[in-house]
Amino acid sequence: MQTEPTEQLLEQPNPSDELIPIPAAPLQALSASRIREIFRLYTIYRNYVMHEDLLISQRLQRMLIIQGFVFAATGSLLSNFGEALASTGDGQSAISDLVPRLAPTLVYGGFLLVLAISGALTAYVAQGSLSAAIGALKNLRRLWAASVTKEERQFVHLPGIQGGGSKKIHRRGNRHIVWLPRFFMAVWAGVSILLVIVLLKTLFFR
Repeated sequence: MQTEPTEQLLEQPNPSDELIPIPAAPLQALSASRIREIFRLYTIYRNYVMHEDLLISQRLQRMLIIQGFVFAATGSLLSNFGEALASTGDGQSAISDLVPRLAPTLVYGGFLLVLAISGALTAYVAQGSLSAAIGALKNLRRLWAASVTKEERQFVHLPGIQGGGSKKIHRRGNRHIVWLPRFFMAVWAGVSILLVIVLLKTLFFR
């Protein structure tokens, strides 16, 4: 019985070779200077992330405070607007009698419309500043990934500079930053439209 030479057996392809992934070899060592450089870069990027997080917190807090004042002022004016709207009455009236009765409604309605527009503009400006900070954080993560490879980060056991290294956790943490300004803009846009409809109906469809 003849046996094939060992060289021929080794050269024959193994059908399972393509099914076995070959992992990249992990780093065995890093120079002390490179490790110091990685930690130096990590400190710089992490401090910058903390700075941007503080800016986001301050901008979000200012927006919420302003929105709270606008909501409070709107609530206090709504009762007066309702009373003025009810006092206009129905039916036909002389112009000399109608103007004094419509004046409070127009004044309160005008103030409410200004407040609604102010609330929407405040939310719009806040969204722009918050989006700028989120963009800066995204650029920081990109620069960090380009400065230090994944293998190097794993070798020195460094967490991510934001969100613990998990993109999913990071996206969840940013949801309120993205959606709160949009929510306020939608609310004040709806209030503005309702006020315009009520004022037009009061003036021209009595």
